[in-house]
Amino acid sequence: MRRSSSTRSIPEPAFRALCAALLVCALGASAARGHVVLGRATLRQAVARADAVVVARFETGVLAWQAPDGTDRQDHYRVTPTTSLKGEVPEGPLRFFPHAEGLPGFREGDRSLLFLERSADHGEFAPLAEALPWYSTQGAGDEWHVPDGEIGERLLGIVRGYAGLDSLAPEARAKALRGLLERSLSSRHPPLRVDALNELSRSGASLLRTPADAAPFVALVSDRELPLTERLLLLRALDGTPSLDAETRATLWNGLLAEPAEGAAALARIRAAGAQEGHALSRFVVAQLSDPDPALRREAARALGHPRHAAHAEALGQAARDEDEAVARAAIQALGAQGEPDARRTLETLAASLPEPRSRWARAALRR
Repeated sequence: MRRSSSTRSIPEPAFRALCAALLVCALGASAARGHVVLGRATLRQAVARADAVVVARFETGVLAWQAPDGTDRQDHYRVTPTTSLKGEVPEGPLRFFPHAEGLPGFREGDRSLLFLERSADHGEFAPLAEALPWYSTQGAGDEWHVPDGEIGERLLGIVRGYAGLDSLAPEARAKALRGLLERSLSSRHPPLRVDALNELSRSGASLLRTPADAAPFVALVSDRELPLTERLLLLRALDGTPSLDAETRATLWNGLLAEPAEGAAALARIRAAGAQEGHALSRFVVAQLSDPDPALRREAARALGHPRHAAHAEALGQAARDEDEAVARAAIQALGAQGEPDARRTLETLAASLPEPRSRWARAALRR
């Protein structure tokens, strides 16, 4: 029996916001080059692998097809294509089934992008081809709804641009792709911006080989019309490319560190700075240990838990005496994660002088 998962999918806006949050979190875990790679295909990749890309109006929500003899069953949708962006599909309603992780959250009335492949060309699906001639690898969270107005038109223009990349020579293809990513990053459509950041994190090193290649993206790092969290990600994507010199990098980071920020953006900036090499960035993180907001102090302590920040063991030792117990615990754990001689000596002092449970945390960190 072949049946798609019926698990309720995350709504697109929530999922895209989650993607952005995951990208930001990945900054702190990534290596110095900072290339953040998600498992999901980018919009460019989805267009490249599809036999047909269409804008379609959903005539139904999820339906259930069953073989006449009852031996097979398949969730599917019925749509009417309205615009073809790549390849050809027959006119009139068509049926397709999802083949991906989690059932996509398409609903009746949606106007969405579909990336379709022919069932007959996939051996496993050949028996379904007569009833369900198309399938899509879009899963939960891969719904690309098409808004009305300028935002939707920009989205469709970028998809058309991706569809035309294969016909270009390598140099022209790289130039066109840079232009499409710049348009995506400067759009007012958050899913497009997140997708472009994901694409740059994968291919930036090959796309951005000269300062001229990177110039439009460097300018966007300082564009306060864009969310700070996204600009931090953009700078990390640029960081691993041969087009960003040390002076420009320092100027960009100094600008980002000087901006007012609060809430999730402030936390993301601490994580991003802590994941980088550089005395100025370390000093910025250490300064956050004195912030009135305990959430920022706690995030700063966590960000210092790496050998690159070994020079700041004393500051973490002071944070271990913070009035907020969560800050203190984060500081003690960071000293254990540093694993350097100064961190060990600081932990020994803390284990001998702090009251419980903090002295116990220090002893546990020493055992690491």
